[in-house]
Amino acid sequence: MVSPWDDVREESAEEGGPRPSPLPWMLLTVSILMTLGVLWASRQRLDEERSRTAAALKANDELKARLKIAEAELVRFKTAPAPSE
Repeated sequence: MVSPWDDVREESAEEGGPRPSPLPWMLLTVSILMTLGVLWASRQRLDEERSRTAAALKANDELKARLKIAEAELVRFKTAPAPSE
């Protein structure tokens, strides 16, 4: 039985075969570029978050130190004898 596609196959074989599509390579390139873009943006956000966290920890330490000083003064005032009049 002769298939209508036999002629097409013979013609493409004579021409050197079907030409592969560039679409898979273009999709791979686009996917890799998008992945790199997302990784770069994520890295930027991570760096920003680290700097904000460091600033918050520094402010927390300063506040703790001020609170400790205020607590020590409060204890000192409570234990100090009342001034006599």
